[in-house]
Amino acid sequence: MRIDKTTSQQAELLKQMKTADTERAQEQQSHERAEKPSGARESVEISSRAQEMKSARDALEAQPDVRAEKVEQVKSRIEQGTYQVNGSQIAEKIIRDSLFNFMA
Repeated sequence: MRIDKTTSQQAELLKQMKTADTERAQEQQSHERAEKPSGARESVEISSRAQEMKSARDALEAQPDVRAEKVEQVKSRIEQGTYQVNGSQIAEKIIRDSLFNFMA
């Protein structure tokens, strides 16, 4: 890659722009701090929907990642040679999950 005068000038300009953006952000933060009364307290309200979502997430996280009994059943069927894979069902589930994730 050849570095010429134009490339150096562009790099310097980008550096100056970044510095200006950083200074502007710092200045805005200091203005916001100055506007707040010193004794003011901030408060946050959590909606009932958010609380429900947190409860659901906590319940989900409490569940084990692996269902041991299901793993043992599949492992046993594989060892016995009776485990069969249905490609159509797998493809259908992949498509359904993809559509669900796309719509979410």
